[in-house]
Amino acid sequence: YDSHAIGGVVTQGQIEGLPLNGRSFLELAKLEPGVQPPARTTNNRTLVPVLGAPGSNVGGTRFTVDGGSVTSVGAGGSQMGLSQEVVQEFQVSTVNFDLSTGIADAGAINVVTRSGDDHFHGAAFYFFRDHKLAAYPALSRNPADPDPFFQRRQFGIALGGPIRWDRVFFFGNWERNEQRGVVDTNLATPDFA
Repeated sequence: YDSHAIGGVVTQGQIEGLPLNGRSFLELAKLEPGVQPPARTTNNRTLVPVLGAPGSNVGGTRFTVDGGSVTSVGAGGSQMGLSQEVVQEFQVSTVNFDLSTGIADAGAINVVTRSGDDHFHGAAFYFFRDHKLAAYPALSRNPADPDPFFQRRQFGIALGGPIRWDRVFFFGNWERNEQRGVVDTNLATPDFA
């Protein structure tokens, strides 16, 4: 069987093994041909432009999780943010994808979530990033504030296992992202100067 579709699958091994800034598994969609970096927009939506399409139109990129659509109606983009601990794998379809993707004109991203099994498995993580541990870009440095404050802490747990042996399983995840920083504000009118 040969398929005429262009796309690929990003596996759990790739999700766990490759570094992700911000722990967003959708960053790995860039591994597939024709996919551009994802962008966050209003109302906590994530757009993933495929094949140069803006991704914000109604039919742009379609997002499904375990077969159910999580595409924002009328605005496009994914309305659901999932932790990378929850994602088993995801598929990116870019050209000549089949009709199972529904109404999409640029591509489709299909996410399959993890589930528990007959053995208990868990993971815990903690990431810390501080302005004292990171280099600040020299070309965009502000002379008034050469070392602006920035701090990010990401932490969470994931646990899966059996409820009833060989019959019913569970998998759960909790994750938190705390970020603090300083942003310059320039007032447009001289009245506030």
